[in-house]
Formats: sequence, structure tokens, C-alpha cells
Amino acid sequence: MNTCIVGAGAIGGFLGTRLAAAGEGRVSALVRGDTLAALRTHGWRLRQDGALLSAPCTASEDAHELGAQDLVILALTEKGRVETTNYRTARVPTDLDVPEWVGRKFSRFYIALFDHQVAQDRMSAVYQEYAWPLSVKCDPCSATQPGAAQLTSLGASWTAGSRGGANGGFLTRLH
Repeated sequence: MNTCIVGAGAIGGFLGTRLAAAGEGRVSALVRGDTLAALRTHGWRLRQDGALLSAPCTASEDAHELGAQDLVILALTEKGRVETTNYRTARVPTDLDVPEWVGRKFSRFYIALFDHQVAQDRMSAVYQEYAWPLSVKCDPCSATQPGAAQLTSLGASWTAGSRGGANGGFLTRLH
């Protein structure tokens, strides 16, 4: 399985290192600057409980260099949505007025919509599937919205004891 971590900060670095060290396929990183240089030099590294966990990493600031991905993991931020800076970010058109019956077949509808958008753009963009403040309930959701405990366990320490609101964070899903 090919997995790409978009932005290997605290959360992305932790997840990338753990996945790569566990042998979960090829785990690459779409990063820039000092993080790009560090990952190219040292690979994935995580010091936890006095032990150093490490694994190889293919890192680039160009998504095309990393190839097709089966899974893209992106950042959760405290204050705003995540976008790519050196790649066109396109929206999946989720603001469409669709008939009521689609609700029962939403998964198939959404997959077809996404595939159509990717084909139309000739796979030349990073697609923003959704972005919302965690204080707002998403509807419909493609997955269960994470709670404060889940977010804290992923490293989003600002959510500890929060039930959303200003401290709840902002979730962006890119493909």
C-alpha cells in the first residue's frame, strides 16, 4: 500500500514513522523546507520513551514524484484549513443540489462524483474533499467525526477537555 503524509509536523511525523516502521507499505511525505531536507537525510524518525524508531522515507515537494497513493493522510490544525502551496488545490463539488433518493446511495454517488472530477482534471490537482471546524457537525459525513479524546491521542493537544468550539480544531481532507 502506498501512503502519503501531507505535512510531516508533529502529527504527520508521528503517523508516518509509526506506519513505516510497522512495515505498512511505502510511506512517503509531501513536505517542504527543513522537513524535506531532514526526511531525505534521515528518513522517518521518532524518539519515544527513550527509544529511537526509524524507517526509510521518500520525501518530495512535488506530489507527482511520489506517484499514485492508496491513502493520503493530512494535517489537523488548530486554526484553519490545509492547502497545498505548490500544487493546485481543487474542490470536489459537494455543494450540489442532489435528489433526496441519493441519500440512500450516497457512497456510490460520491465515489462517482470524485472519479469524474479527477478524470475531468486529468489527475492534475490535489482535491479538497471537505474542510470544516470540528465545532460544527458534518452532514453527511464519510466517516465518524473524531472526538476530543481521539484528536488528543493523535497529538492535537489543544483539544484536551474540549467538546468543540474555538479549541476543537479544523479538519481538512485532501486527496
